[in-house]
Amino acid sequence: MLQADPHAAIDISCGHLIPATPQGVVGMRPAVILSSDPRLSQTGVERPSHRVLCSPEVDDIAREEPDAVITEPWALVDCAQSRIDGVAIDFEEIAGATLLRARRWLETQDGVSARRAHLIIPTSWGNVRIARALSAATYASIEAIPVRAALLLSDALNSSFAKWNYTVELSNKGATVSLIQRQQRTLTIISTRVVLRVDPDDDRIDGFPSRVANSILGLRDGHRPAHKGSQEVLVCGQGAREIVAECDARRLLSFPVPAQAIAETAVRLPLPSKTDTRQKNDAM
Repeated sequence: MLQADPHAAIDISCGHLIPATPQGVVGMRPAVILSSDPRLSQTGVERPSHRVLCSPEVDDIAREEPDAVITEPWALVDCAQSRIDGVAIDFEEIAGATLLRARRWLETQDGVSARRAHLIIPTSWGNVRIARALSAATYASIEAIPVRAALLLSDALNSSFAKWNYTVELSNKGATVSLIQRQQRTLTIISTRVVLRVDPDDDRIDGFPSRVANSILGLRDGHRPAHKGSQEVLVCGQGAREIVAECDARRLLSFPVPAQAIAETAVRLPLPSKTDTRQKNDAM
């Protein structure tokens, strides 16, 4: 990939909130809470101007009282509004709070603009969800250029040069499994499937890893060219090692990918010109 001028990336896939620059990367909790919540007064945090807060103080509350916060705000992308402590809040404001936290960190990094960044999104998202993500970024005063996580996950390990990659993005809801074709340095998403963590037709306690592996094999069987050439499975998110163990048992070459690797890959992508970005957003 071409080395671009220093710029930012923010990963919101796999339940993550990971801002990155060429100089550094950090993992954050995306948990949010109402900034008026009385629990915050005990932490000594200065009352912010926004109604929803995502911060280290919220992390402390999340560890002690997980039910007091929204732990994975981006999972609410299909809801125009959600309630926090009885208050109806637009999704853009809830998700935007997480991006505000990422932006605050990015603004501490020398030589990097925090106002324009690649936004790494779940691969399964369609245009409506992407539009809401971009709206949340606008709320946080960030011009976001969306990139599907599977394309970056395929390139997240320096040793990955397989012709066919099967990427697995894990979240609280389940897994997004994608088949990626590599032609020299060009990556193409061939097909994607979603596997839910809870399946009413699967009563096995450990059935989820098996269903993910079945989905990988289903993608391979459904695309005849993928039967030939090198292949590997790349898994990112909580529970990745369980998926890798299941794939290994089925003789599928597989690797867990560190959470921060996707964002680190994104900062190497050249940012498109602002004209190109506007034209792409207008076409959505």
